[in-house]
Amino acid sequence: SLIRPSELSWGGSGTMEDPYTGELNFSLTDIRFSSTCSMRAYTFNGGLPGPTLRMQRCRSYHITLRVAGGGDGQTTNLHVHGMYVSPRSPADNVMTNVEPGRERVFVYNVPCDHPAGTFWYHTHAGGYTDAQVGGGGAGAILVERADDEAGDYELMGGPGSEAHAFLSGLSSSGRDHLLVVHNVADGLGAAKRSKASIDFSCPVNDPYSFMSSTTLVNGMLKPTLDAGIRAGEWQRFRIVMVETSEALNVVALTPARGSRAGAECAVFLLAKDGVTVE
Repeated sequence: SLIRPSELSWGGSGTMEDPYTGELNFSLTDIRFSSTCSMRAYTFNGGLPGPTLRMQRCRSYHITLRVAGGGDGQTTNLHVHGMYVSPRSPADNVMTNVEPGRERVFVYNVPCDHPAGTFWYHTHAGGYTDAQVGGGGAGAILVERADDEAGDYELMGGPGSEAHAFLSGLSSSGRDHLLVVHNVADGLGAAKRSKASIDFSCPVNDPYSFMSSTTLVNGMLKPTLDAGIRAGEWQRFRIVMVETSEALNVVALTPARGSRAGAECAVFLLAKDGVTVE
């Protein structure tokens, strides 16, 4: 079954005087998918994908990025994709690099009018991005209001509306799903071009042997999503597409093969890159 990515734990209270603090450790990690299949991947805090950053509007965040030294390290940095924060140091400046064995604190002051929704973070160091992001260096960001409301309804009626109650109910009932879709083939191809250290090892008779040409969902190959899914109930899917190539990849939500006739589901797009769709 599909496992939801872990979340980064914050210290502090989120104010300018006492900001939320967290740590992301970037390194090469051996990820094992089965008894015979493994991948040497770039990871944040040893996970594929990296931990989810749950953030709130009107709050300040200080994230320490530590880069492993020696053979497990590579120059990198941190980019919060799609977020409305300063592009200048010490915030989201993609020209600021962190060398192996070093660390740097990135500061993000999330505006009070920031859209509530789904975003993602990844490395963005020049010359290394494709191999690092394709090789695992990415994770999701969920931006909420400071009062923990559901978000995604700014243009759908606001607090107190039917849309607000509906989306809040999804979050509290476990019907709010996060899918980080990761094209592993991108990372493996880029690694060969840049002589990066990521690699994939799997015998041809193992089910995971096809992973080098397919995708992972929350670090898993073809997981099933069956817990709490019942006919006639709405579900929200937050989908992060980790993609570094120019190829167009599409995520489709369709009934499983063998489903009864007429099992098609109604699907509505709520937002793209954190921006609510009218």
